[in-house]
Amino acid sequence: MSRAASRAAPGCLARRAAIESNFSDPTTVIVSLSFANMGSGVLGATGSSYVDSYSDARNGLINGMDGDDTRASCLPGPPSPCALQREPNTVTNETRVFFTRANYKATIGRLGRLHDASMR
Repeated sequence: MSRAASRAAPGCLARRAAIESNFSDPTTVIVSLSFANMGSGVLGATGSSYVDSYSDARNGLINGMDGDDTRASCLPGPPSPCALQREPNTVTNETRVFFTRANYKATIGRLGRLHDASMR
């Protein structure tokens, strides 16, 4: 572990504990954390990883419905008709919807042990 990383570790662990204290459901979000010189005036950077399958998202939302959930069953089957603003009066059949991996895991379920986000 680099000197910068070892100095940052206690703060990272404290922040993790503060975030975890806000949730009671068992969801793991995997964040890749690295240290690098990013140039003058740059404090850091973050990034997210995405899931884009409409079929998987729709099925996951429907299969995960509780007794008081009703909206997920109203989602159209794939492909989903979608009116995009950039093309007025045109309906496009979409097969993708974008979720961050962390939000997908929180609402739909597991994705494996891939990174959900990155911090540098």
